[in-house]
Amino acid sequence: MDRAVEAAVLEAIQPAGITAALEALEQVVTAHDTTRQALTLALEKARYEAQRAGRHYDLVDPEQRLVAGELEPRWNAALARVTEVEARLATLQSQQSTRSEEQRQSLRTLGRDLSGVWQHPSAPAALKKRMLRTVLHAMMLNTTPEPPEHIVHVHWHGGVHTELRVARHTAGKHGRATSTASMAVIRELSKVCRDLTIAATLNRLGSRTGTGKTWRAHRVASVRDQ
Repeated sequence: MDRAVEAAVLEAIQPAGITAALEALEQVVTAHDTTRQALTLALEKARYEAQRAGRHYDLVDPEQRLVAGELEPRWNAALARVTEVEARLATLQSQQSTRSEEQRQSLRTLGRDLSGVWQHPSAPAALKKRMLRTVLHAMMLNTTPEPPEHIVHVHWHGGVHTELRVARHTAGKHGRATSTASMAVIRELSKVCRDLTIAATLNRLGSRTGTGKTWRAHRVASVRDQ
C-alpha cells in the first residue's frame, strides 16, 4: 500500500516537479547574472582607478622623485587590480557557459524523474513525510475478501479524492520479495558474471532488494541460491 500511495503522490506532483526544476534553473541564471554584473562594475571602477593613477603619475615633474616613487606603486597596484578582476570575470563567463548547460540538463532530469529522486538513498525520510503531509489530507482503508484487495481512499488537500486498489497478499506471500525483473537479471548474469558485478549492475539499474536495500555480493548470492 505504501508503494501505491507513493506512486499516486509522485504522479500528482510531477508537474510541480518540472515547475520547481525550471524555477531552480532561473535562480541559477539570476545568481550568475548578479555576480557578472557585480564583477563588471568592479572592473569599470578598477579601470577608472588605474587610469587616474596613471594620469597622476604622468603629471609629476620627473625631478620630484619622491612623489613619483610614491605614485608608481599605486599605479602598479591599480593595474594589478584590473588584471585580477578581468581574470575573475573571464573565468565566471567560461564556467557559466559550461555549468549552465550541465545544470539545465540535470534539473530537467530531476524534474521529470521524481521517482528516482524519491527512491534515492540520500533522500531524507523527513523530507518525504513533509511532502506527503503537504498534499495529503487523509486516507481511509477498506478491505474486500473477494477479490482480496485493499481499497485506499486518498483525500487530497483541495478536495479531490482518489481510490486506489491494492491486491492483498495471499497466504505465504509477503511484500519483501525480490522483484521479478531483478530475479531475471540475476539469473541471466549469473551465467557469466560474479556476484559483485551483478550487484553493481542492479544498483546502476536502480533496483533494490525486497527490503529496499542496495545490492551487495552476498545479497545476490542469497537470492541466487534460493
